[in-house]
Amino acid sequence: MICEKYCNIVGLGFNIRGGVDIPYLPGETGIFVTKIREDGAAFKDGRLQEGDKILEVNGTKLERVTHNEAVQAFINAGETVILQVIAGEEARISVSIYTVVQVWRRNFHLEKVGRKVSSTLFLHG
Repeated sequence: MICEKYCNIVGLGFNIRGGVDIPYLPGETGIFVTKIREDGAAFKDGRLQEGDKILEVNGTKLERVTHNEAVQAFINAGETVILQVIAGEEARISVSIYTVVQVWRRNFHLEKVGRKVSSTLFLHG
């Protein structure tokens, strides 16, 4: 994603969460877009979405960085901002955890108890 046209409006216009010091998701230290503000460049550009994982800002990798280091990368980005993102990554890595509760003999009942970062969820019964 390239933001040139709108960056000088009212900032980039989105919030981020995450980092090695304050992970946004359990077991995931990446930097995620959590809110797109309607008065900012990201909203006007239209490509960045809530839940996207940001990998780079103007060539600066955001892997294994603190939250503050990620914020500084955006502050230092200047008027032309080039982002490398994985679209919708939060949704793909957030898999619901279900606990299997035996109700009666071989009948099972599923209860949602939280979220887990995983690519596969197996229920054995």
